[in-house]
Amino acid sequence: LAHLPRVADAQNVDGETLMAAKPDVVLTQIQDPARYAGLQKIDPNVRVIYISIETVDDIGTSMLTIGEIVSKEADAQALYAAWQERIVAFEADTPFDSPPRVLQVTGTVRPDTCGANTFIDNMIVLAGGTNVGAELLNKSWGQADIDTIVKAQPDVILCQVFDPAEAESTREYWLRWEEIPASRSGRVFVIDGSWTIPSPKILDRVDELREMLQAEGTPSHGRMWVVWKIRILRWIAAAIVGAA
Repeated sequence: LAHLPRVADAQNVDGETLMAAKPDVVLTQIQDPARYAGLQKIDPNVRVIYISIETVDDIGTSMLTIGEIVSKEADAQALYAAWQERIVAFEADTPFDSPPRVLQVTGTVRPDTCGANTFIDNMIVLAGGTNVGAELLNKSWGQADIDTIVKAQPDVILCQVFDPAEAESTREYWLRWEEIPASRSGRVFVIDGSWTIPSPKILDRVDELREMLQAEGTPSHGRMWVVWKIRILRWIAAAIVGAA
């Protein structure tokens, strides 16, 4: 695929590059007809098809949809059957007597996380864990503050970074919070941006996640001074705001 033009990323569409590619069909997760109105004005024959992908099941269904669009129904059915077989195998194999409590975060102070009925939630459950984000949020995606995360007591933290240069500092941030079991045990794992892209590779991520959940962490010691430093700075900031 490296030779193909890049017309979009997870959030934005490059209209010029898209029009230059002269597509017959545009598949999108962004339900915004106005975004593609210019393209359809230039070529009214372009089909814009919205595909909703929120859960692991949606990923499988999208395979069938795409197979129908490109007239490859048999190939899509075979891929979908193999997909379903892997899911059934995961569900039949429960590696833990007590499911570890897993939290996926993107960011630090007020990180983004995932709630129930999302493909990340499904991945965590298929790997044998419990999604802490489902307890913290009353919606699919949102933010959680550090105090709430501390109270939730996750056993494992998956900290997502999009820039590899930030991996070490992001993990170090989460290791500082020794009130959190994941931080005390060192079970804080860095994951890259591909983990939140819904695709057939998601089930490969489930295998990787199982390995993480089964891995022994490296206990974190000597970081409580950092925790107290953060607390003191927050107390000082609160006192200044209160005095003002």
